[in-house]
Amino acid sequence: MLKKVISAKVYDTETARYVGEGLTRGRSGEDKDGSRKLYQKKTGEFFLCTSKPEYPEGCQIRPMSSEEAYDWALRHLDEESFENYFGKRPEDDERFAVEIYLDPDLEKAVRTAAAREELDISECIDRALRSVFLPGKETEP
Repeated sequence: MLKKVISAKVYDTETARYVGEGLTRGRSGEDKDGSRKLYQKKTGEFFLCTSKPEYPEGCQIRPMSSEEAYDWALRHLDEESFENYFGKRPEDDERFAVEIYLDPDLEKAVRTAAAREELDISECIDRALRSVFLPGKETEP
């Protein structure tokens, strides 16, 4: 695992939450020996760890914005990995991604409620927000 400081920020694959992995590909599309792993720090920041045999440190770290991480995940993660972390894939731009930071107790409550209702996290939060901001329109259009 790797711990690196970039612009006075610590990126540590041991303490960050693993999101998923995609293969590295050459310009012609062929598989290369290596992988790209997406992580999210406890602060909510994302970073990509690209590993190849020729990298002396084991992997290169690249900080990513939430939007970059979401877009990367859409393109590179398999369906299950994407949905486990980000929820269902959007269809025809019917939804958009937003970044929120939750208190750990609230995150646990949301995950528990989502599991109980057999929803993904995104759907659970969507329902909760609809009940507050669109009363009487709790179901999706």
